[in-house]
Amino acid sequence: HPYPSLIPLLLKKDVDYASIAKDVFNEYNKNEAINGGASYSLVKTGELKSLALVMNQIMKKHKLEDIHGKWSTRKIQGFDYSFGEPIFYDFIHYVHSFVDEKELATLQNQLSKTILFKNSTKTILSGARSTKWNRTITVDFYSGLSINRFGTVDNKKMGIEEAYKKLDWYKDVYQ
Repeated sequence: HPYPSLIPLLLKKDVDYASIAKDVFNEYNKNEAINGGASYSLVKTGELKSLALVMNQIMKKHKLEDIHGKWSTRKIQGFDYSFGEPIFYDFIHYVHSFVDEKELATLQNQLSKTILFKNSTKTILSGARSTKWNRTITVDFYSGLSINRFGTVDNKKMGIEEAYKKLDWYKDVYQ
């Protein structure tokens, strides 16, 4: 893992975060078979509020009940198959499944301000705990963020929904 070499870089006076993110990703990329790969992003957290506001406008137009009833998640890049179906999906891939092109362009514009670096190895480890599910996930699409498929039965059973409702993101997007 590149962390022993990463920490001194982060302690410098003038930190080049994008360069560090690329270096860390490259370590994972060249050792993918050893460490399981990585999906790696550099997020400008000061832009997350603006991203949430764009999502709020989208979610005012598209109700969760309608979204979940219209499409299959099998075509959307999933992450973490701990319980069979993914708990998290690629942010843009998920939203692209129900928005129009204008909404998508607005969202992608804000996402480009929010995600300063992103990359993924071809495969990453899944959180799967049993041998029933494959322990690796092939990454065909990666926008730099993932999103929880809020409002599903599995989330309610696992307690994710209650925790999610406490987040500023939930309040900014869904309320």
